[in-house]
Amino acid sequence: MESKDVAPGGIFLLIAHDASYLAEGFGGPQDASVLYTAEQVVAAVGHELFIEKAHTVERIVGTNDGARLAIDCLVRGRRLS
Repeated sequence: MESKDVAPGGIFLLIAHDASYLAEGFGGPQDASVLYTAEQVVAAVGHELFIEKAHTVERIVGTNDGARLAIDCLVRGRRLS
């Protein structure tokens, strides 16, 4: 999806594994080329959308080895026109 696919007044919402989890978190793809940060997403779509939120979200994941930290990227934007 590209931000131009968002209808006027529509919401763009992206939640994905954050690139920082490779060094600091647990789980998800191990290929850095398919990961990004909230800042990278904003740089790509922020000129077309009003960005309401852009940050990382930490969540605890239960594993056989105990609780681990997962780090996600969250970006929410709105098309104004």
